[in-house]
Amino acid sequence: MKYRIYIAFLLGIGFATLVLLILMALGSNLLVAMVGIGLLMPGIGSLQVIFHNCCESRLPVLAVNGLIYSAVAFLGLVWPVTARMPRERLKRLAHLFTYVVVGAVGVGWGAALALA
Repeated sequence: MKYRIYIAFLLGIGFATLVLLILMALGSNLLVAMVGIGLLMPGIGSLQVIFHNCCESRLPVLAVNGLIYSAVAFLGLVWPVTARMPRERLKRLAHLFTYVVVGAVGVGWGAALALA
């Protein structure tokens, strides 16, 4: 179970981080800004219910969006795909996902900075 949660957490936090980094790098492009804000709205809306000045720092928005997308990834992708997977194979998959997510965030951010 812990490897499934770990994979879902990586997917959610990685996706939210990638969206935020690309939005910061290419935010002057109207289409990128609209799509980025649209993808970050679940976390922004959730935080505005709790805090009035939620968007002063990017970290709470990133954390809440990461948790929301992690829950969606766990229920919709990770659990159905890995339901019958043995523990050792799941452990190797979790290690592979670590490298893939870190690499994707790095390449996406680098490409966004190069385009900016």
